[in-house]
Amino acid sequence: MAQDANDANGQQNAFFIFNVNVDGINLTQTLNTDINLWGIHLDGDKLFAIVDNSNMLAEFDDIFSQSGSSVSPDRTVMIEGIVRTHGLTYNAASDQMFLTDIGAAGSDSDGAFTVINNYMQASSDGIVTLSEQNRIEGA
Repeated sequence: MAQDANDANGQQNAFFIFNVNVDGINLTQTLNTDINLWGIHLDGDKLFAIVDNSNMLAEFDDIFSQSGSSVSPDRTVMIEGIVRTHGLTYNAASDQMFLTDIGAAGSDSDGAFTVINNYMQASSDGIVTLSEQNRIEGA
Protein backbone atom coordinates (compact mmCIF):
# COMPACT_ATOMS: atom_id res chain seq x y z
CA MET A 1 0.00 0.00 0.00
CA ALA A 2 1.23 3.52 -0.75
CA GLN A 3 0.67 6.61 1.37
CA ASP A 4 0.86 10.08 -0.18
CA ALA A 5 1.94 12.75 2.30
CA ASN A 6 -0.70 15.05 3.76
CA ASP A 7 -1.38 16.90 7.00
CA ALA A 8 -3.25 13.91 8.50
CA ASN A 9 -0.17 11.64 8.25
CA GLY A 10 2.51 14.15 9.21
CA GLN A 11 3.48 14.83 5.58
CA GLN A 12 5.08 11.39 5.23
CA ASN A 13 5.18 9.39 1.99
CA ALA A 14 5.46 5.68 2.74
CA PHE A 15 4.95 2.10 1.60
CA PHE A 16 3.27 -0.37 3.91
CA ILE A 17 4.11 -4.04 3.42
CA PHE A 18 1.72 -6.65 4.75
CA ASN A 19 1.94 -10.40 5.19
CA VAL A 20 -1.32 -12.10 4.20
CA ASN A 21 -1.98 -15.69 5.21
CA VAL A 22 -4.79 -17.88 6.58
CA ASP A 23 -4.27 -16.40 10.07
CA GLY A 24 -4.87 -12.83 8.93
CA ILE A 25 -3.22 -9.73 7.59
CA ASN A 26 -0.23 -8.30 9.45
CA LEU A 27 1.78 -5.15 8.82
CA THR A 28 5.40 -6.32 8.49
CA GLN A 29 7.25 -3.18 7.38
CA THR A 30 6.86 0.54 6.80
CA LEU A 31 9.24 2.11 4.29
CA ASN A 32 9.30 5.90 4.22
CA THR A 33 10.30 7.52 0.96
CA ASP A 34 11.10 11.04 -0.16
CA ILE A 35 8.97 10.99 -3.32
CA ASN A 36 5.29 11.92 -3.49
CA LEU A 37 3.42 8.70 -4.11
CA TRP A 38 0.27 7.94 -6.02
CA GLY A 39 -0.40 4.74 -7.99
CA ILE A 40 1.71 1.61 -7.52
CA HIS A 41 2.11 -1.68 -9.37
CA LEU A 42 3.97 -4.74 -8.15
CA ASP A 43 5.63 -7.18 -10.54
CA GLY A 44 7.25 -9.92 -8.47
CA ASP A 45 9.50 -7.98 -6.10
CA LYS A 46 9.85 -4.94 -8.41
CA LEU A 47 7.60 -2.04 -7.47
CA PHE A 48 6.63 0.69 -9.93
CA ALA A 49 5.32 3.89 -8.34
CA ILE A 50 3.92 7.11 -9.72
CA VAL A 51 5.78 10.23 -8.57
CA ASP A 52 2.72 12.41 -7.93
CA ASN A 53 2.50 15.92 -9.38
CA SER A 54 4.98 14.99 -12.13
CA ASN A 55 5.66 13.07 -15.32
CA MET A 56 7.94 10.63 -13.49
CA LEU A 57 7.75 6.93 -12.73
CA ALA A 58 9.89 5.44 -9.96
CA GLU A 59 11.18 1.88 -9.86
CA PHE A 60 12.13 0.04 -6.68
CA ASP A 61 14.00 -3.24 -7.20
CA ASP A 62 13.76 -6.00 -4.57
CA ILE A 63 11.21 -4.04 -2.53
CA PHE A 64 10.64 -6.97 -0.15
CA SER A 65 14.37 -7.27 0.64
CA GLN A 66 14.70 -3.71 1.92
CA SER A 67 15.96 -3.27 5.45
CA GLY A 68 15.61 -0.20 7.59
CA SER A 69 12.79 2.28 7.61
CA SER A 70 13.32 4.20 4.36
CA VAL A 71 13.79 3.47 0.69
CA SER A 72 14.75 5.50 -2.39
CA PRO A 73 13.97 4.58 -5.99
CA ASP A 74 16.57 2.50 -7.80
CA ARG A 75 15.77 4.64 -10.83
CA THR A 76 13.27 7.15 -12.12
CA VAL A 77 11.95 7.47 -15.64
CA MET A 78 10.58 10.66 -17.20
CA ILE A 79 7.60 10.12 -19.51
CA GLU A 80 7.66 12.84 -22.17
CA GLY A 81 4.31 14.50 -22.83
CA ILE A 82 2.68 13.57 -19.53
CA VAL A 83 1.57 16.46 -17.32
CA ARG A 84 0.53 14.62 -14.16
CA THR A 85 0.44 10.86 -14.17
CA HIS A 86 -1.71 8.94 -11.70
CA GLY A 87 -2.57 5.40 -12.71
CA LEU A 88 -0.30 2.63 -13.95
CA THR A 89 -0.14 -1.02 -14.68
CA TYR A 90 2.64 -3.11 -16.18
CA ASN A 91 2.26 -6.35 -18.16
CA ALA A 92 5.57 -8.21 -17.89
CA ALA A 93 4.59 -10.90 -20.41
CA SER A 94 4.18 -8.32 -23.18
CA ASP A 95 6.56 -5.71 -21.65
CA GLN A 96 3.89 -3.01 -21.85
CA MET A 97 3.44 -0.11 -19.44
CA PHE A 98 0.07 1.64 -19.26
CA LEU A 99 -0.15 5.10 -17.66
CA THR A 100 -2.93 7.62 -17.14
CA ASP A 101 -2.36 11.37 -17.27
CA ILE A 102 -4.89 13.59 -15.49
CA GLY A 103 -3.32 16.68 -17.06
CA ALA A 104 -3.79 19.99 -15.29
CA ALA A 105 -5.81 19.54 -12.10
CA GLY A 106 -8.19 22.39 -12.99
CA SER A 107 -9.03 21.12 -16.49
CA ASP A 108 -11.62 18.51 -17.39
CA SER A 109 -10.52 18.13 -21.02
CA ASP A 110 -6.78 17.42 -21.10
CA GLY A 111 -6.49 13.89 -19.77
CA ALA A 112 -4.85 11.02 -21.65
CA PHE A 113 -3.54 7.51 -21.36
CA THR A 114 -0.27 6.20 -22.67
CA VAL A 115 0.80 2.74 -23.79
CA ILE A 116 4.53 2.05 -23.89
CA ASN A 117 5.47 -1.07 -25.83
CA ASN A 118 8.88 -2.61 -25.06
CA TYR A 119 8.92 -0.61 -21.82
CA MET A 120 12.22 -1.97 -20.49
CA GLN A 121 14.09 -0.92 -23.65
CA ALA A 122 12.23 2.39 -24.04
CA SER A 123 12.94 3.38 -20.44
CA SER A 124 16.54 2.16 -20.28
CA ASP A 125 17.94 5.70 -20.76
CA GLY A 126 15.65 7.22 -18.10
CA ILE A 127 13.36 8.94 -20.64
CA VAL A 128 10.44 7.59 -22.65
CA THR A 129 10.11 9.96 -25.60
CA LEU A 130 6.88 10.63 -27.47
CA SER A 131 8.15 8.47 -30.33
CA GLU A 132 8.47 5.49 -27.93
CA GLN A 133 4.84 5.60 -26.78
CA ASN A 134 1.26 5.61 -28.00
CA ARG A 135 -0.71 8.45 -26.43
CA ILE A 136 -4.49 8.69 -26.60
CA GLU A 137 -5.86 12.08 -25.61
CA GLY A 138 -8.65 14.53 -26.23
CA ALA A 139 -11.85 15.89 -24.89
